[in-house]
Parts: sequence; structure tokens; C-alpha cells
Amino acid sequence: TVDYLRLEVTKIDLEELLTNVKQLLKLKDFAIVPKILVQKNIKESTIQADAGKIKQLLVNSISYIQQNNPTNKPILIALDKAMLGHRIDGMEDYTRKLIALKITVTIEQTIQ
Repeated sequence: TVDYLRLEVTKIDLEELLTNVKQLLKLKDFAIVPKILVQKNIKESTIQADAGKIKQLLVNSISYIQQNNPTNKPILIALDKAMLGHRIDGMEDYTRKLIALKITVTIEQTIQ
């Protein structure tokens, strides 16, 4: 049998999402709670996504980084606009472009 990942897509407020992620991180058993910085390079305040899966992805990413962050550098979450594309069968040389959100989680000071 084939298992499919089902997404519960809803409209999510980005500020509320990040606040929820920070609250979930406080419940983790960190020796030192990570300092989270947010760099929002987009105008949009909401996205269409599965809130639970995005929250879990961010919490897991931050937890992994913090476990491998011996100098306890602040963790940066950067939000940027991105473009995704996919081909449509039957339409030669055509790629449908979609606006997307790129989320970067890092301890680096600058993002390229």
C-alpha cells in the first residue's frame, strides 16, 4: 500500500506561527534555551499551509541546531519570497510558476 501525507491547509498568521514555535521551544528540555531571531524579508503576513506540520518542522530544525550549537549562538529564522515551478503534462516548454515562502533556520550571521 502507498501512504500519503495529508495536509490540513489553512490560512496562517506568520507572527502567530512564530510565537507558537517559541512557546513550544520553551517546553523542550534544553540545557540553555536558544535565543531566536526573526528576519522577515517579505510583505505578506499570512501563508496557506499546514500549521501543525510547519510548527513541527521549525521546532525540530531549531532543536537539532541547538543540540549542535556548543557556543549557543542565536538561531536565525529568515523568511524570504521564493518561486517554485512545475511542468504541466501536454504543454511543451511551459513551466507553471508559483509564489512560495522560503524559510531558513541557521546560526550563520548572514544568509546568501
